[in-house]
Amino acid sequence: ERRLTTEHTAPEVEVPAGYNADYVQTIQRATVQMSPPTMDDQTDDWERLLTALRVETGVDRLNTSLDQLRSLGATLREADWKVSVTFDTTCEPPCLIRIEPASEATLWGLAIDIGTTTVSVWLVDLSSGEVKAQAADYNRQIARGEDVISRIIYASRNGGGEELRTLVLESINTLTRAACAQAEVAPEAVVKATLSGNSTMMHLFLGLPPQSIRLSPFITAANQPPPVRAGELGLAIHPRATVDCLPGVASYVGSDISAGVVSAGLSAAEQLTLFLDV
Repeated sequence: ERRLTTEHTAPEVEVPAGYNADYVQTIQRATVQMSPPTMDDQTDDWERLLTALRVETGVDRLNTSLDQLRSLGATLREADWKVSVTFDTTCEPPCLIRIEPASEATLWGLAIDIGTTTVSVWLVDLSSGEVKAQAADYNRQIARGEDVISRIIYASRNGGGEELRTLVLESINTLTRAACAQAEVAPEAVVKATLSGNSTMMHLFLGLPPQSIRLSPFITAANQPPPVRAGELGLAIHPRATVDCLPGVASYVGSDISAGVVSAGLSAAEQLTLFLDV
């Protein structure tokens, strides 16, 4: 029987050299002031917001949801027509994440590593690149198989894939709440999550069938899945937060390896270099 432990200590991590939030960070926030409507200016609430955002940032369109439109009018009026708009610039048009009364609060993100054995979650200040909290624990999928092959087989039988997805999601959400509690941050304040893991772990997390990874010619459903919204996956953060899965290379060379190669600087190394992930 394994004794599960969780780490809640913010690690000593240096901000990566050359980190530039304006260039690297795809999540942007703009504060806009609007004139309230009058009998002489009956522009609708959504177009009024877009006009103010266009003047402030040059962004003239946003992709939004019906739920956000339903709450827009109340938010604008309660904020006296001065709001902060957070959006993801990787979408075309940019995707609206949230509208709130004018705020200079920290933009929070998560870095999540889904290991076959251990799941690690890092809470990051997106503006500075600083890690503010970290939590790690065993991947609860271990109860259904020690290695990726046994989990692929389990996923192919009697709804096992959805069970494995639920188990790893429980691991991530528990660790997310723990890291956020350490930094006294509400999980709903997190507006982006970036994930790495081997190809099988990423398939099981996303609910993609992993069976073809085990069988010749060993093909993944996707080496680089497109970004999705946290609410689609059940992540315990802002439901419109962007969830970005880092790209893998092939069936048994996942994004845990590609992320490690980039982070360790091997992509710029001139000598023949070996990267080991034990």
